[in-house]
Amino acid sequence: MQKSNAVITQENPHLKWSSCVASVRKCTRDKQLVSVGSTDLKFRLAAFSRYFAQPTDRGNHVEELDNWLRALPGSPKSGANFRANISVLFGYAMRRRMIDTNPILHTGRPTLPGNPPEIFTVDELRALLEAAAAQAPDVLPVLAIGAFAGLRDAEIKRLDWSEVDLARGFIEVKAAKAKSARRRIVPIQTNLAAWLSQAPIGLRHGRLVPKGVPSKLARVRKAAGLALAE
Repeated sequence: MQKSNAVITQENPHLKWSSCVASVRKCTRDKQLVSVGSTDLKFRLAAFSRYFAQPTDRGNHVEELDNWLRALPGSPKSGANFRANISVLFGYAMRRRMIDTNPILHTGRPTLPGNPPEIFTVDELRALLEAAAAQAPDVLPVLAIGAFAGLRDAEIKRLDWSEVDLARGFIEVKAAKAKSARRRIVPIQTNLAAWLSQAPIGLRHGRLVPKGVPSKLARVRKAAGLALAE
């Protein structure tokens, strides 16, 4: 049997996305899988599984998936959210060797108006953090906290390593540094702790955001295959 675009494995030619979607939702409910909100995930994966009934039907073509994403109604942000949610499904299937690659990585990313926060798929975020750990370890904490702690950019820029307590598992956002002017204690979740622990101990002092961040981020993005278009 010939593979189609190296997305579907020979061992699972009759895999149904509906059963895979059910597994992903269960993992999300059981907190075994990090993803976006469960309600949003349920809605968007349901729309996907209705259109792509079986991988051997239409879901095995990157081009077909890309065309479907582009044709979805709604705003560019809604399209970006669809892309991120469906990547959770493909990432789950790939890690369990149901498919060979995550086809979302080969689809176009919607252009969002203005300068809103970027929305990365799970695999894109992992690639970005791994590239930071290898290329610019001092940038890794900035990216990890931005991804998993829910702090605003301005709050991260004001953060000091003395306010990141890995031992007790929380980040202190002091009132003077918070947008609300109120002190907040932000729990450090397991996934964030794992990434922060990779930051060299010698760098864990002073301001969290290092000097030369723009050039370092550009280098990290390029290494992760997520360089911004010029």
